[in-house]
Amino acid sequence: MQTSFLLISLSAATILSWVILQSWLAKAAYTTVHPTGIPWLETQADCEKSGRVWQENNCWDSEHDPTF
Repeated sequence: MQTSFLLISLSAATILSWVILQSWLAKAAYTTVHPTGIPWLETQADCEKSGRVWQENNCWDSEHDPTF
């Protein structure tokens, strides 16, 4: 009887931990910002005028919305 209760409790704790971890990872994926190339800005002047960074002949947006 005591062993069954222990196994059920351990299983429930494992499932709950998994659900919390998955929720945290999903939320982190949508809130993490990654630099993104902006292909329609083809010149350094246009890129910098828009407040972005020109590097290696590409226009980079470091505040790009990850849900875009």
